[in-house]
Amino acid sequence: MTNNWQMFPHDDYSPIFGASLSTYVPPELFLMVMYSFGGMRSVQLNNTVIRKIMETVPAGASLKQLEHYGQIIASGKFHQYDYGKAGNVERYNATRPPEYRLENVRAPVALYYSENDWFVDPKDVQLLKTKLTNVIFDYRVTAPEFNHLDFLFDQAAVKIYEEIIRIIMTSEKET
Repeated sequence: MTNNWQMFPHDDYSPIFGASLSTYVPPELFLMVMYSFGGMRSVQLNNTVIRKIMETVPAGASLKQLEHYGQIIASGKFHQYDYGKAGNVERYNATRPPEYRLENVRAPVALYYSENDWFVDPKDVQLLKTKLTNVIFDYRVTAPEFNHLDFLFDQAAVKIYEEIIRIIMTSEKET
């Protein structure tokens, strides 16, 4: 069944596509395409997992999610989805979508980012930090080549995961 609201949905055919991709496409080519989306290739990429990553592609994304992301970039504001004036009035009782009230976030927040992340600008992270009231950790990965996808696939990400677990465990003891 085709889903008109998803781009590259993960469906019954995805494992077949992923298996074919991992069999017939050289990992180097796959990585070149993958890193063209997330930032330049990291030197610490765990090459042993490349074929497994290839088997899970495509994972799918909501078209509405991608459109919302584009709206936020175009407006320069962190707001709810813009349905157009009439749709906004119906949904929000206002002609423009409301901004997210980040000052109301009470949960502890830890921020992790890098300079080579093509999806998350460090300036935006610092702006976010000024709007959140409970940032308990702010960490910029110093490796200049570390990018968005490296938070998932880089061998060095294990250290970040360990730090996240430590922060969660500490926060739970304090509450």
